[in-house]
Amino acid sequence: MKKFLSLVLALVMTMSLVTIGASAKDFTDDSTIEYAEAVDVISAIGVVDGYADGAFKPTATLTRGAAAKIICNMILGPTTAAALSADSAPFSDVASNHTFAGYIAYCAKEGIINGYADGTFRPAGTLTGYAFMKMLLGALGYDADIEGYTGANWSIQVAKRAINIGLDDGNDEFVGTKAVTREEACLYAFNALQADMVEYKDKTSIIIGDVSVVTSADAKETGKTFAETYFAKLKADKNDEDDFGRPATTWTWKSKEVGTYANEADVSYTAQVKIKDIYSDLNLDKAIDADDVDVIVDGEDDDSFAITKKDDTKIGANGLLTEIFLQKKDDVVVGATVVEINTYIGEVDDVDENDDDERYITVDGLDYVTEEFEEDDMVLYTKADDEIQSVVLAEKQTGTLTKTVGSKYTIDGETYSKSAQCEAGSLKVKEDVDFYLDSYGYIIKIDLTKDEITVDDLAYVQDTKGDSFDGYRAKLLFADGSKKTVDTDEDYSKLEGKIVSFDVNDDEYELSTVAQKSGSVVKGSPKFASGVTANSKTVYVYSVTDEDGKTTVDTYTGYKNAPTIEEGTAVAYYKDGKAVVVFVEATKVDDASSNDELTFIAVKANGDITNDGDNKYYSFSAVVDGEVTTLDVKVGAAGLAAGTGIQAFKGYKTNKDGIVTSLTVSDKLIDAGTTTIKTGDGVITLGTEPYAYTDDVLVLIVDDNEFDVSDVDSIKTKAGTYSSIQYTLDEGDIDVIILTKA
Repeated sequence: MKKFLSLVLALVMTMSLVTIGASAKDFTDDSTIEYAEAVDVISAIGVVDGYADGAFKPTATLTRGAAAKIICNMILGPTTAAALSADSAPFSDVASNHTFAGYIAYCAKEGIINGYADGTFRPAGTLTGYAFMKMLLGALGYDADIEGYTGANWSIQVAKRAINIGLDDGNDEFVGTKAVTREEACLYAFNALQADMVEYKDKTSIIIGDVSVVTSADAKETGKTFAETYFAKLKADKNDEDDFGRPATTWTWKSKEVGTYANEADVSYTAQVKIKDIYSDLNLDKAIDADDVDVIVDGEDDDSFAITKKDDTKIGANGLLTEIFLQKKDDVVVGATVVEINTYIGEVDDVDENDDDERYITVDGLDYVTEEFEEDDMVLYTKADDEIQSVVLAEKQTGTLTKTVGSKYTIDGETYSKSAQCEAGSLKVKEDVDFYLDSYGYIIKIDLTKDEITVDDLAYVQDTKGDSFDGYRAKLLFADGSKKTVDTDEDYSKLEGKIVSFDVNDDEYELSTVAQKSGSVVKGSPKFASGVTANSKTVYVYSVTDEDGKTTVDTYTGYKNAPTIEEGTAVAYYKDGKAVVVFVEATKVDDASSNDELTFIAVKANGDITNDGDNKYYSFSAVVDGEVTTLDVKVGAAGLAAGTGIQAFKGYKTNKDGIVTSLTVSDKLIDAGTTTIKTGDGVITLGTEPYAYTDDVLVLIVDDNEFDVSDVDSIKTKAGTYSSIQYTLDEGDIDVIILTKA
């Protein structure tokens, strides 16, 4: 018997661990669908579809009319079924022009459905799980009259047959008397696809008056499933594996992949477990050698171990999903696959669209295509081979920490255990904490509750020992550029030259230190200090004293606008590695900048030489003055580099035929060495290095040796999008970017 041995408060993460193919429907509420495999397959073959707004609405109840449509789509196919019509009203409350009239009439004619005793059908009414399964049994070939699916106790007979052939598989909480939802209907229809068709070959009957009464008959399997009978182009590869390495089934419809779906594990755990307990839970009668056990962690192979009867060694961890799949041959266990999947927590750093106009989010440097989540959302995610596989929103909770015992925290009377991936800050008992739970109920992030610090809450301490100071005072420079000498509640001399947050009580300032680093400011550069990068939102506050001792204060927003410090100090308050505000005390700054204009970029399309009798030349795809053109360059032209790569020039000469005879190579160096790029908040990151860029930066995309001119805002990429990324620098700013598509 399969078991799930752990506390699981939610199955959202495991439910969503599915690799979806290109032809699977993309519903706006995908993350709320519990029976993803069933919904994907059933919607892919056109049996059930979503709504006009793009949602599927999995928990909406199925109507009787919609159920008839599903059955017709299954038996006839969606195209033929859509053409059904009713010559006359099939029931008193179903007019011949009713939306579902054709479907209802067909199912009634085939004996798949019945109306009520009063002659109505009630198409908008709900139907129970048993009622829908009765319809599916009819589609599989079962005769309602012969099988006893009519009369007072019809549901008992339906339940026996439906459960016996597995129509409820996958719904561990199946209650046949409850109204069926849309996704439950997909699950039961999906199971019916894989069930065997039946027919009656041995009917015996007698005639009573004008009525033929069947006296005996047995439903015999035809040897074909419903899918093989009606959807021959629907295929299932049951010997596949998903990105995590779990045994899986891949479905294709008309040769297009629908998705890959993990099999159900033989045993699963979300906490540490002893190997001997795994042995027992698997009901093994002999050990499985280490050589026959494949261990895969987040999609990558890991050290193996034997599964034996008396081994006290523990594997797994809190919040680590450990799934074990037995490998069998002729029903004999020959090995096992152990798959471990970590849950991580991260913040959505960026939300954007890629080159294919897909919306994607960036979390911990990894991209994930989704229509959900917004910037700064905290999310739980899984990954395999450093690619995100699933994401759900992490909900922040707040409470008072009353007790800690080892890795257990008691918050507002509830005791929680830490996840193995838990991020814990400095904690104090009897203080309020913010915390997040993973999908299994373990704390994955916890820290003392802190008031959100804004720029308006910050100041820079310039002095605490002025000649005219009486008592405790401090001279503060605020983020808006204003200055003020204030009374303080204590001596803050140790905070001179530091950024502080402040509270004011009875006209006295209470100062507190914040996360800060000293660094340097270079005009146009996002680099500030190790681990801290400025961007277009960073506020700079300059207090500059000239040679006459006069001090002026200026503020700038964005690293490009901040002048270079030549003599002075700079300190930044930062959050998540980004400089929020930078305070500068200086005696000299430099506003100088220069611009070495680049004339054009060219890429030799191929090594072929054109000979027109007058000239022998290569044909280049080139961008001149920002426009794509073709340049014919004479073989052996001065300045022409060997090879077929991208080259930068700042001038050229032509002969009377318009053929380029010489080129002047640009003084600018085209750098390369990376294939990843990210833009945001006025910063371009190449690999892991941040750069500034000029206002008129030229972005060129090379696709199959042809240029296309683009712009910075269009650069949306995931790893593997480009085979190379090259660029030129103008006084440290990027002014040309060349992206070669992979």
